[in-house]
Amino acid sequence: MKASEQAIELGKKLVNLKEECKQDIDGYVRRAVDFPSLMLSSGLVSALTFYLSKSNVDEVKKYYRYWSGSDEVHKELCNDVGKGSSKGYSAYTASLLYVLKNSGVEACGMLEDSREKKDTKEEENDTKNAKDSLANAILMCLEAVEKDEIKVEKRVVDTLVRLKEISEMLLPGGE
Repeated sequence: MKASEQAIELGKKLVNLKEECKQDIDGYVRRAVDFPSLMLSSGLVSALTFYLSKSNVDEVKKYYRYWSGSDEVHKELCNDVGKGSSKGYSAYTASLLYVLKNSGVEACGMLEDSREKKDTKEEENDTKNAKDSLANAILMCLEAVEKDEIKVEKRVVDTLVRLKEISEMLLPGGE
C-alpha cells in the first residue's frame, strides 16, 4: 500500500471518529504532528518507545482494532482523541503500529484475546494474561523494528508525514 493510500485510509477513520465522538481530535493531531520530527531526530525505536510510555496499553489495543478494520466507534474511543496535554498518545500509537505492520513489520500486528470469561477470578486472570500478551506483542514489535530500524523508518516516514498533514487538515480552521 502506498504512503498516501494508507494515510488517506487512516484519515477517513479519523473523520469518522471525529463525527461519531462529536468532538475535535486535537490530542491525536498533536501526536501526529510531533511524531515525525521526534522520529527523525531520535530514531523510530526511541520515538515509539516514548509514545508507548505515554499510552494506555488497553486503549492501544482498542484503537488498533479500530484502525485495522472495525468501523464501529465505541464511546470509549472518544476518551483519548480530544483536548488535553496527555491526550492522543494511545490513539496515535495504535495507528503507528498499524502503519508499521502494513509496512512489512508483521510483529507489529496486535494480539486479540478471544477467550470467554466465566467468573470473577478467571476474569481477573484473563485480564492480566491479555495485558501481558499485549505487552509481549508490543515488545516483539519494538524488537523487530530495532533489527532493521533505518529501513523501516524509511518505509514509514512518508506515510507518517501524510498522516500528519491530513490530521492537521481536520482541525477547525485547518490549523
